[in-house]
Amino acid sequence: MITIPYHFYQKTGADTYIKDFIISQFEQQVRNIFGLQSFKFAKKAVSPSSSSLLNFIGKKP
Repeated sequence: MITIPYHFYQKTGADTYIKDFIISQFEQQVRNIFGLQSFKFAKKAVSPSSSSLLNFIGKKP
């Protein structure tokens, strides 16, 4: 199980690009590992209350 702590990319302004990059890379990994063609993180995946990006996998958005 791979988790990315929210604080890892919760910085200031310029990190929006980094956040999007990390999320897109991670989505690609999930698609490859699980064979999901169009996996995308739900909005709540990047809410400040999330402790990790994977705490919702398997749940419907």
